[in-house]
Amino acid sequence: MPAEGHTLVYSGRVISEGGDVAAEADRLLAYLVSSDAQTLARQAGFSPVSSSWGHAPADIADASTLWRQFKQPASFVVVLDTSPSMEREGSLTAAVRGIDRLGIMLVRGDSIGLVTSGEGVTWAASGVRIGQDDLRLRHALMGQVGNGTGLILDCVQAAIDHATTTKAATRVVVISDGPDAGSTRTLAEVTQALQKAPGVQVLGVAVGPAADRDMLASLAQAGRGELIETTPDTLSETLERLGARN
Repeated sequence: MPAEGHTLVYSGRVISEGGDVAAEADRLLAYLVSSDAQTLARQAGFSPVSSSWGHAPADIADASTLWRQFKQPASFVVVLDTSPSMEREGSLTAAVRGIDRLGIMLVRGDSIGLVTSGEGVTWAASGVRIGQDDLRLRHALMGQVGNGTGLILDCVQAAIDHATTTKAATRVVVISDGPDAGSTRTLAEVTQALQKAPGVQVLGVAVGPAADRDMLASLAQAGRGELIETTPDTLSETLERLGARN
């Protein structure tokens, strides 16, 4: 907290270097120049929020532009297990809600796709551009039911192929509560493909005690990512946090 009469100062470096907290920074800066915040600052004896660059609103616009120039568009592909077991304990409902929240945390220019294991590998939504066709993801999520197969490895391979074709650095989020069932690809084949795709990072989300942690951990390790353990009750919040980390 600054001393009485001092001016709050912020730096564009926070915007350009703090990619993990960009969304939070945008909201904080917007609040700092709001009429409510300015009124409270004056009542407390502080000067209005500004910086050495000039007036705060213009500075924030400049800083936001600077950050956009430094930030590379994020690309996500979510692999969603839609086998019947995901209907138990509300896992599928929580996953749908969490994927929607993940999408909300992304910014204009980012992209997200959804691949599921229906009767086969199914692209429920591919290349949804945030700020352009967001509703396409929401419509795809609304149609998800737990009557699919467990082709997790085949779905991950499809995500790798998509990333390779688009040549975009891609985070593949694999959400599953059980083992793979019936994929034509083996774990060894998919992990080898991941090792040859340096632009792909895998985040394995293990839902509940029956999730195949060994498989998800192997995918995450080969994909330079991590294994994330969660429950149906915390799944939605877990996925939202992944979006916030972008």
